[in-house]
Amino acid sequence: MVQYADSLKLLYNSTHSDSIRIAVYIRAIKNNINPGQNFIDSLAVNLLDGYNGSRPLADRMLAVHYGISPADQYTSSGWKSQLQLFKQPSTRNKTDYHPYFSTETKIMNRDYMDYLGVWLRDRYRNNIFQAETDFYRRWRSDSLTDILSVHENDIRPGAFHYFASAFMLDSLKRPRIFYTNSPICTGSAASDSLHIYYMGPREAGIQYTLQIDSAGTILSISGNTGSADSLLNNLSFPAVHLGIAASPYPITLTLNYSSGCSYSFTDTVILRTTPTIQAMGATTFCEGQKVTLRSNGTGSYSWRKTGSNQVLSTLQDYLVDSSGEYYCIVSGGNCAGTSNQIVVNVNSNPLRTIFADCVNDSTAVLSVIPAPITGSGYQWSTNETSTTITVTIQDIYDYSVNVITPQGCIQQALRRLRLPAHIPHPTIIIEQDSGKQVFCRGDQSFDSLILSPTDYHTGSIYNWYVNGFLIQTYGKLRLTPPPDSTAVINLIQTSATGCSNIGYDTILISVFHCCNSQDSTAFFSDSSSNYTSGFTNMTMNVLGDFFIDTNFVISGSQLLMDSTSHIFILPGKTLTINNSNLKACHRMWNGIFLTDSTSYLILNGDTIEDAFFAIHDTVGAKISVSNCFFNKNRRGVYLFGSATSMLSTIHSSTFTSQDNSGSMVPTGDNESAYSGIEVKNMNGWALGGASNSLLFRHLYYGIKAESSSLTISNCDFQDMKRYTFHYDNLRTSYAQWGYDGYGIYSKNANTGSQNIQVHSSNFKNCGIAIAIYNKINSSIDSCTIDSSRIASILIHSPGTAVISISKNTVSNFFNGISLIEPRLANSVSVQGNYFDTPSNLNTSPFAFEAVNWAIKLQNRLPGRTNASIKQNHMKHQRKGIYLNGCDHVDVVENTIELLDTNYTGKMYGIWAVNSDTTNISNDSIYSIQANQTPSSMRGFGLKVRPFAILRIIICLISEPESMD
Repeated sequence: MVQYADSLKLLYNSTHSDSIRIAVYIRAIKNNINPGQNFIDSLAVNLLDGYNGSRPLADRMLAVHYGISPADQYTSSGWKSQLQLFKQPSTRNKTDYHPYFSTETKIMNRDYMDYLGVWLRDRYRNNIFQAETDFYRRWRSDSLTDILSVHENDIRPGAFHYFASAFMLDSLKRPRIFYTNSPICTGSAASDSLHIYYMGPREAGIQYTLQIDSAGTILSISGNTGSADSLLNNLSFPAVHLGIAASPYPITLTLNYSSGCSYSFTDTVILRTTPTIQAMGATTFCEGQKVTLRSNGTGSYSWRKTGSNQVLSTLQDYLVDSSGEYYCIVSGGNCAGTSNQIVVNVNSNPLRTIFADCVNDSTAVLSVIPAPITGSGYQWSTNETSTTITVTIQDIYDYSVNVITPQGCIQQALRRLRLPAHIPHPTIIIEQDSGKQVFCRGDQSFDSLILSPTDYHTGSIYNWYVNGFLIQTYGKLRLTPPPDSTAVINLIQTSATGCSNIGYDTILISVFHCCNSQDSTAFFSDSSSNYTSGFTNMTMNVLGDFFIDTNFVISGSQLLMDSTSHIFILPGKTLTINNSNLKACHRMWNGIFLTDSTSYLILNGDTIEDAFFAIHDTVGAKISVSNCFFNKNRRGVYLFGSATSMLSTIHSSTFTSQDNSGSMVPTGDNESAYSGIEVKNMNGWALGGASNSLLFRHLYYGIKAESSSLTISNCDFQDMKRYTFHYDNLRTSYAQWGYDGYGIYSKNANTGSQNIQVHSSNFKNCGIAIAIYNKINSSIDSCTIDSSRIASILIHSPGTAVISISKNTVSNFFNGISLIEPRLANSVSVQGNYFDTPSNLNTSPFAFEAVNWAIKLQNRLPGRTNASIKQNHMKHQRKGIYLNGCDHVDVVENTIELLDTNYTGKMYGIWAVNSDTTNISNDSIYSIQANQTPSSMRGFGLKVRPFAILRIIICLISEPESMD
């Protein structure tokens, strides 16, 4: 579609005097819950801004940003917003970009316009175009609204009508209707081919007439342009004698429209004599010689070489010194066109040297390299004519040879030798700690290594290659390799006596940034078979990978892992670790990896720290974890499910990212701890339980599940955050903790249903305590949820699932229980839940940005929603129960106590929008104290469609004075 639009744009611009301009409208939503959507929006902007790397598809972009205030759009959205994308230096910024901001609750007040001015100042470097202010002024006028009262709901497509007509598409002007291949170069007065290209509109109602004046004879042809989509090229006409004497020839094309309009377009055809070039000397010669090529005629000259469009010269004479096929393009004057071609052959004369193969101290064999072509002759300074010669070196002597090629070209080579000859045989020695090629920076202090060649000879050249980088010396090399690196050292020694013989040697030096430990034993990449007794009460520096190829036990030990280290458990082997500590001695290490479904890992009473994956299993192996402490890992336990994985167990363990005092800290590489337990395709696995609860602290995800069925009981989740970078108004970056983490996150990526049960678990200080997406049967009961910054329980797109949420205590929340698209579920039951404190949590970053409810059921489209909201108790609430687009919902026996303070905003017990056949019965809505503004308190709020059916039976609405 993009290529089709671009083709239409290019075609239009090539045939119209006023080019088309394409404008694109983008509705961009900042989506915290689905960051992938932000990525898709960013790709769309990149595509429009320069889809093929060279030009933008859109000349103008109008982006409407929803769901966040202007300041937050500028500072908090990061790279995910389209505006942020256009601030990045990597964007091409070819498109005229128009941002417009909106939220669902904030009016477009003066702050929006002030902020737009700031953005334009940064974007256009203090050039605020009149077109921008004119656009917004006319937008307000066209939509009949004022700048201080514009709301997101007032925006309609019609509001951009002026923008569409004035900016998006220019009106059709007269097209450039045709062109010819004039001028035509010909070598005689004979007729030549004339081509006429028609590039105008193709409509059945357009008649054309083409007239050519040939020396007073008018040739006229006519026809209908037709209605085909493709261009019509080379309109046919009878052969016409075009003589040079009659040049130029006038040509007129007339278009007659059915409306009566008529347009005429005129061109001329000029004939000139075709130019020629000639060589002013031999065109085959030796390298270093040249030949002059000359063009006849007058005008502008452009010399070219076949296979390249590069202009070599603009003079009439061109001096050539390399092989190729040359021609000249002449324009203007009395000759125009492309000349004949001349081939120039230059016989190469490559640089030749004398190779001196020293046999002993006084004798050498001399030969020429590279070898000359067959048929060449030799003339040595020793008067010899053979291809190689043997010489006896006497003191210092210069040898030379002339090589005469079959084409007569002469090539010379020189060589100086001296007595005695020296044939190098170097070996690299490490002078400091000689013979040791693995170093541990930190365990010993050394600034550099001194590398010395054993075959040292005055005047020899030593080429040291350190990881491919050349360092040239006349002897030793002082090397300071960085830690956590491996250096491959290659040495090539060239003799100083003129011999071509070289000597070489290679060594490998490894430098590790090891932990400082007085009692540690360091070992490099190794296997457990070399340690038959296991590790007991030991401190080990593991520099590299440790392969478990035997059943191996580690007890009471400390393993200090290098940043390159893994522990690999090979097929059929068991690794048992008891009361031990595994951590990185520098930044992070890679973790424990199971390599086969028959691998087995047992952890008991251990601490695993600083790993990218504390436990990594994507092969369906078996693990057993009990009484362990997972700290500052990017991921704690990472499993892909299988039948074997159902045998895995995790008991009485803590997953966190904290210092010794328990305060939250980032991981060793200054990033967030991503997840405690992360699973995929685990069906029927149980976590937690009455006697083996799991604790999750200071993570982005406590438990993250994809396409898995889980039972989670008696688990505790606190302070689910992440360590992220933000930007202030001056574009300065800084890191901060954000309360946007998840206690439990479950998403179904399969077509079939999954199941999740959460029982008797605690959640505190989470962004979202429990989030469930896409067709998952959900049962959540007897949980305590405190201070959730975004939502306490969020269930989105339940599909054909059965949803049950009961007997939970929710306090200090921003959103309580939210179900999005509940109409898709087979059934929904929200029963016996207790809510405390106002729903707009003051400590939430979104506290005053939107209206939120204790229980919310919201459909994008109205539909039958088989839901029951029953026997819930809501205390100190501003908003109780909210239904949107929900038909056939029972709201029964709920108790809603509205906020008993002087709150100036509106408060609702039950609010129903477009919700037909709703049964509200035996509910109690009250306030225990007199409210100074009783009109702000609503027992019910109803906005229904025509002929909607609502039943309100035996409901108590009470407060000391009055309630609307």
